[in-house]
Amino acid sequence: MFDFTTEIDRSGTYSLKWNVAEGELPAWVADMDFRTAPVIVEAATRAAARGLYGYTIVPDEFGRAVASWYARRYGWHFAPECVRFATGVMPAVHSLVRTLTNPGDKVVVLTPVYHCFFQAIEENGRTASTVPLIEEEEGSVRIDFEALEAALRDPAVRLMILCNPHNPTGTLWSEEDLRRIGELTSKAGVPVLSDEIHGDLVDPGTRYVPYQKAIDNEARRLSLTCVSPSKTFNIPMLGVSAVIIPDERLRARAAAGLHRDQVCNPGALVIEPALAAYNAGEPWLEELLVVLEANKRRTVQFIAEELPKVKCRHPLATYLLWLDISAYGVPSSKAVEVIRRTTGLIVSPGSQFRPDMGEWLRLNVATQATRLDDALGRLKRGLEALEKEKGC
Repeated sequence: MFDFTTEIDRSGTYSLKWNVAEGELPAWVADMDFRTAPVIVEAATRAAARGLYGYTIVPDEFGRAVASWYARRYGWHFAPECVRFATGVMPAVHSLVRTLTNPGDKVVVLTPVYHCFFQAIEENGRTASTVPLIEEEEGSVRIDFEALEAALRDPAVRLMILCNPHNPTGTLWSEEDLRRIGELTSKAGVPVLSDEIHGDLVDPGTRYVPYQKAIDNEARRLSLTCVSPSKTFNIPMLGVSAVIIPDERLRARAAAGLHRDQVCNPGALVIEPALAAYNAGEPWLEELLVVLEANKRRTVQFIAEELPKVKCRHPLATYLLWLDISAYGVPSSKAVEVIRRTTGLIVSPGSQFRPDMGEWLRLNVATQATRLDDALGRLKRGLEALEKEKGC
């Protein structure tokens, strides 16, 4: 029903991803190359066509739409009153870090992890307390619960930021993983801020478990979950997200912080497209998930056949592949520079996610099949050039 094959020229559109030199191919930032769902385009067009862009409220319908989406798709039930609007997940994370901690406090993260978490922590005068994930076969990871428990015993720790599903590894945390996190954090009295922006982007037939659905009431009392249609429907710059906070006192505290930081007011063209996404976007999403799974499968197969020195696994969540290039013996920043210089392919250096093990690249495969084939060919040529320059 929907077009995921036609290449779209985004040059000259002020696109962050496509603000590149002629001939370059970006495969880094988590931005898909697909047009969003037609129902969202139609809602945005109707809103824009009125020519009235005045101050906009967050209607009760927004909370109901968010609650309905998670109830029917994941069996996660919460009252619409638990929902607070924010102008994006990262604006909300920055605000909540400031609200729930004080300068000098520590915030626990499981590394490697989305690099903007470090910005939210460190740019606000807090310190990241890193708990390295344990690497297993072909790039899979698991949580070191002993190390997490030890980190939470530090009295300077005042918050944990969780990434569920996990970026950059694409790991789906199990219900048992999440339950154990809840037990340890509630025992320590540490709130958990869970970023679940990639929760909808899982392989067909695969189960994403929301953090708040997996934990008990005491842990839920200390929980805040950030969700958004932005990654799901490729609309990040509409500026829409929701923070789900079951505990009334914590909700009031967080809402006051969102208001103080002025990240709780939607733009004039935000609410109607967001409602269209949550109320009518599922058919488009279901087709998208099939496309993304095929792209991931194609990439993993190509790497196994053409780049045997690279280790990677098929991630069950996200459209981001985590590639272990340790066998090349060079820093990821060097590999990214050589690949871009010799082929024009732009990928993310794993170093920005602060891994405790090896050297990695992050590759975005959310693009048309023709562009993906181009990207994979460039990746192979770039790594071959890296070997020649290094004399491997």
